[in-house]
Amino acid sequence: MKDNTMKKWQPYASLIEQEVELKKMRVNREKVEKPILFDDKIQEINYILTNYHDQELTIQFFKDGYLYNATDKIKRIDVVNKSILLYSDNLKIKFSDITDIID
Repeated sequence: MKDNTMKKWQPYASLIEQEVELKKMRVNREKVEKPILFDDKIQEINYILTNYHDQELTIQFFKDGYLYNATDKIKRIDVVNKSILLYSDNLKIKFSDITDIID
């Protein structure tokens, strides 16, 4: 016996362009704007970095619309390139992307 009834989901599955756009919309909906840091927070971050002595830190940073946390020791503070390098995965974070440091 042949089933000639139309399935409800088939028209939506045929619109591949729509599916791609819906995925983009879902991803962009979760993005956030880069937080604005006030002078006192910038000074606090600067103080922690200048007085760093091989302790483990949790660094919150902004990248491509998302906030990330990295907990690790700092391998190197690169003043020339304005970035820090962490031990785990050789993660390089620009000073301008750092939003918070918790020691």
